[in-house]
Amino acid sequence: MSVKLEGNILVTGSNRGIGLELVKQLAEKTREEAHIYACCRDPEGTRAEALRKLTAQYPGKITMIKLDMLDEDSILTTVQAVSKQVGAVGLNLLINNAAINTPASPAPLSATGKKDMMEVYETNVVGPFLLAKMCLPLLQKAAERHSPEKDMGDKMSCRRSAIINISTLISSIEKCPETFPCGTDVSLQNQQGSVEHADSLSS
Repeated sequence: MSVKLEGNILVTGSNRGIGLELVKQLAEKTREEAHIYACCRDPEGTRAEALRKLTAQYPGKITMIKLDMLDEDSILTTVQAVSKQVGAVGLNLLINNAAINTPASPAPLSATGKKDMMEVYETNVVGPFLLAKMCLPLLQKAAERHSPEKDMGDKMSCRRSAIINISTLISSIEKCPETFPCGTDVSLQNQQGSVEHADSLSS
């Protein structure tokens, strides 16, 4: 039996591709009281037109938020805005989907510079890490609210609250070995996910 998601959900990189489809599916299939915070770098820009149309299609269900994963201040501002909205209810699901690929594929080692590597690393690894860290108190609030009386606490799980880190085929070292920057950051993301999981269980 399928169970509809509920609560507050934050999705990064939601103006196109996987992120946009995630927001669409969540809007269609979550409970009526669920709310989606759809984040992207330029909510007013042309690349967010599809997301704006989707938001208008589900009035009161989706909130668009400006978020640049390369900018720590932008991440903090986003978390503060979401925190103000969700209050004591907390955040049930954080989906880290936003990512960049630079230089454009194919991106062999010979064509990749230090600037490319740092931008990819800061956006695809450091950004999700900072967002998860800042959202952790909100996720723990939601986890505590959804804990059975016999198991009270703020430990996170898929039934209470969770962090999901999305990856793509282009980050596969095996399938896309020529894409150097994204191929090297995927292992770091995996390590980061393990650290986040351990921290959430020990907090």
